[in-house]
Amino acid sequence: MANTIDLNIDIPEKEFTDIELICRAADLEVTRSDDDTAHISFRSVPEGSFAKAENNKLIIDIRKPFVTEIIFHNPVRSRSCRVSLPEKLYGSLIIKTGLGNGSISGVQCSTAEIYSGVGNTSLNNFRALKELRIESGTGNVKIDALECGSLNIKSGTGTVEVRGVSGGMDIKGGTGNISYEGSVNGDIDVKGGVGNIDLVLDKECSGKYKVNTAHGIGKVNISYV
Repeated sequence: MANTIDLNIDIPEKEFTDIELICRAADLEVTRSDDDTAHISFRSVPEGSFAKAENNKLIIDIRKPFVTEIIFHNPVRSRSCRVSLPEKLYGSLIIKTGLGNGSISGVQCSTAEIYSGVGNTSLNNFRALKELRIESGTGNVKIDALECGSLNIKSGTGTVEVRGVSGGMDIKGGTGNISYEGSVNGDIDVKGGVGNIDLVLDKECSGKYKVNTAHGIGKVNISYV
């Protein structure tokens, strides 16, 4: 069985403007720090996992456990990665999770890409000036207090629930309900396979932009308030 490590790392914000975070089998929590330093904490992660600043990018890589560990143990039960980021506008944010839940709050960036394999994804008080792109395999996607230039979500199995403001919106779901509540300043395209589609939009959006919905099994409800 591979060795695991606990690690605490502090990296000053002046050393990076972009972020790439790969978390293969652990719960991930990203929050806002209270100072001008990024604080990274690993707990019981595979040996070889690391965090560093290189070429103006913060790189965090949580390695994948051995197959035997995944088969005979719950790899998420004791493994975690917690990251506190200084408050500033970052360039690009890329987060890739394999097995485990991901929670991101209080982050501002120009563009964001979030990829999840198996596990729930939650965002709160999140701002992406240009684009937020999310791809989820199995797990729920929940976003509160969102502000983004455009929103693109692809979900396999799980609910999608969004509240906030977006420039334009493209959501594709497989199995699970899809809901959006807030303002959209652009065209809306929502496609679901199995599940309901519920859109509660600001009344100022009515008639301004195209609204296209399609689904296999379920109901579509659109209201303006």
